[in-house]
Amino acid sequence: MRLKRLVPLISPELHRLISLLAQIEITQSQTLVFTPSDEILSLLGPIISNLATEDDHLSSISLTSIEQLKDEVTKVETPEFIRGDRALDQEKMDKAGRTSRWVGIGVKPVDELMGVISSEGQERWDGVGIVEVSGTDGVGKSLFSLHLVLNHLVRHPKSEALWVDTDRSFEASRALNVLSHKFPGISSTRVLGRLQVKPIFGLPSFIQALSDLEKPYQSVDREGQSSTSTKPKGRFTLLVVDSLTKLYGDLVISAGSAGLAALVSHMHRLSAISHRQGITSILINDSIRVPSQSHTPSSNSAMNNQIPALGTEFTYLTDMALWLETTKFTHFSSTEREVIIQIMKNRVGPARRSTSIKTDGTVILGLQDRPRSSV
Repeated sequence: MRLKRLVPLISPELHRLISLLAQIEITQSQTLVFTPSDEILSLLGPIISNLATEDDHLSSISLTSIEQLKDEVTKVETPEFIRGDRALDQEKMDKAGRTSRWVGIGVKPVDELMGVISSEGQERWDGVGIVEVSGTDGVGKSLFSLHLVLNHLVRHPKSEALWVDTDRSFEASRALNVLSHKFPGISSTRVLGRLQVKPIFGLPSFIQALSDLEKPYQSVDREGQSSTSTKPKGRFTLLVVDSLTKLYGDLVISAGSAGLAALVSHMHRLSAISHRQGITSILINDSIRVPSQSHTPSSNSAMNNQIPALGTEFTYLTDMALWLETTKFTHFSSTEREVIIQIMKNRVGPARRSTSIKTDGTVILGLQDRPRSSV
């Protein structure tokens, strides 16, 4: 793979080194990895000497930085592997250790669609794995994901959720409004105190976040003694990335197959983490406009020429993929509207099924439901 295509995935302090390597005709990752580091440093010597007076950062290029670049390139291009017998043992441990069962959104027709509630042709799903939430612009993907998170935190008082915010769009006040309407009387502090929001604005930071999830969980007991567990109990049973497109969209478009390969590698890694630690990973995927036919007959014709921004290939990396879009027929009031939820991929039941919800931007209800009283 060309090194310049890996720049978004490499630590910023190594970007200058990649540009210098091109001057000594090291432009491919395999050439970098298989060329001895001392030989690379020797070839770079004259270039560094000529440019040292113009760029003070060149003095930091050393054998250590070259080795660091090799390590990062290797990690990006090399997928993880595990022996089959160990994978089976780990799967048994994970199933035995998962106490925070998947509870969905709390709206019956949607929960049936997602396997939270058993229905005809649909097994009950434990929720472990990757859920893609995609849909048309402004349809309510973040709101839908927020309902999933808050419903889970209320139903499982010892669990925690991590919300990765890639564009500073998370609003705590909105979470409080949803919580107040959906669960009146519940202590907002006890719920929101278990929702951690982490702003991340670049791929290197996201990759570091994945590494942090893989680390053993440090807990402190009542006596103040630290203990380590490779199987966190009640720790980050939900992960939301809002949105994944902000991290990978430009890479997939600009780097083509190389960018897609990086996305596939990272999603396999996230899938392994999710299954190993019993996490439901909800990945929000934006949409792009293309000249195409609508997904469902009742779609809004002004919005139905949109598809998931990361492409159909991304859907195959998930355990469940949902598509949300508004309809052109049903508006209950100036603030309420109907949203169709279609299941595009489902590893535990049939796909290409749909249901509808009603939302005013805060509350989500089934079409036959009525709002809860806050009294």
